[in-house]
Amino acid sequence: MFPSTSAWNRDVSRDPVDSRSSAYIASIDSHGNHFLHADFGGGGAYGIPYGVVPRSQRRVPIHFTAYGDESDRGPYPIPANARVEQGSDRHVIIAQRGTGQPAAAQAPRSDDEPRATVHRALLR
Repeated sequence: MFPSTSAWNRDVSRDPVDSRSSAYIASIDSHGNHFLHADFGGGGAYGIPYGVVPRSQRRVPIHFTAYGDESDRGPYPIPANARVEQGSDRHVIIAQRGTGQPAAAQAPRSDDEPRATVHRALLR
C-alpha cells in the first residue's frame, strides 16, 4: 500500500527492544481488565474499519463543522460508500494505493452535494 521507501515498510524484526518495553507491557493491564488492541478492523465488530482505494479515487472537498484550522484542507479520496466506525466518533480511515497517503475523518456524513461534512480530518 505504501511506497517501498516508506518507513512503514521497514523490517523492524531485528531492531533492539526498547529498554522500557517491560514497563510498557506491564502498564497495559495494570488497571485491571484493560488490554491493548488495534482500534481498527475487527470485521466491524469493534474498532475503526478501514478501506483501501485506488490511486484514481475521486477526491471530494470537505466542509468542517469544527477544528478546520487543525485539519488538512483536502480534498480527500474518501468514497461515498466508505465504512464508518459505529458509535459516537464515527471515524473513517482510507489508504490510497501507491501514494502513501492515508486519510482519516471524524464524524463524517454526506449530504446531497458531492462533499463530506466532518468534524476534523487529516491527510498525510
